[in-house]
Amino acid sequence: MKTTQIKVVGAYIALMKLADKPLNGKTAMALFRLKNKLSENWDFQRAEQEKYIKEFGGKVNDDGKVTFESAEDAKAFDEKLSEISGLEVEVDVPKIEIEYENLELSMADIEALSAFVKFVEKEA
Repeated sequence: MKTTQIKVVGAYIALMKLADKPLNGKTAMALFRLKNKLSENWDFQRAEQEKYIKEFGGKVNDDGKVTFESAEDAKAFDEKLSEISGLEVEVDVPKIEIEYENLELSMADIEALSAFVKFVEKEA
């Protein structure tokens, strides 16, 4: 499926919120496989972000936020990150079905995952 880099990253972040949650085996395995498929895009995004932080003299603070010495450096960083985030990518992963009753996800998480996951009601 074709999508954007930022949508894959958003889905990966939402998936990681479920990493330590108890899930039934079928759901856990399906989400594990999806995470593995999306991890390449996540790793690419993180590597590019770190590269541009260094290139533009950024500093990662204790709270995880990045600061720059000048507004121009911050703007250049944001432009590069937006460019990477907007890349069209091909993700070879089938859409998976999972039961949503016992998942603890926000609406934003569900939206982020909706391109990759079909949420279904628990079968009786």
